[in-house]
Amino acid sequence: MSAEAQVQQLPATDPVSNVLKWILLATGLICFAFIFWATAITYERAPPQPERFVGPDGATVMTAIDVVAGTAGSRYALIAAAKNSNESPRSR
Repeated sequence: MSAEAQVQQLPATDPVSNVLKWILLATGLICFAFIFWATAITYERAPPQPERFVGPDGATVMTAIDVVAGTAGSRYALIAAAKNSNESPRSR
């Protein structure tokens, strides 16, 4: 046999890779659909936010604006604490 006879022709397209591409696409779409569905359910079932909190005497303890401001403040505090914990002791 000559060397030319041993060379095999490969198919122009690989049917397995085409199937794997479609499986990857379907998996990605299913995952995004699940994330969208879970997010929608989470927001739909979230408890209502009260406009204000009152004490036993009827005085306003805090409002919804105070709650949002406190949440934002705690986020900044966590970010600052994370930045400080990443610094080496020599840089302080």
